[in-house]
Amino acid sequence: MIFFNKGFSTKGENRGVGLFLASQQLRELGGSLAVESEPGVFTQFFVHLPWDSKRKSA
Repeated sequence: MIFFNKGFSTKGENRGVGLFLASQQLRELGGSLAVESEPGVFTQFFVHLPWDSKRKSA
């Protein structure tokens, strides 16, 4: 999706990096970031992270 492209911004100044970086970091962790939107009505972001219940926390 275009939201996750580096530099995408609705402000028109080509400065957006937040969703790009978040998506990149989540992929490195084996997860993902998804979006569902109906323009003018709502936008939802879904963060998916893998979970290993047998792994001990640091």
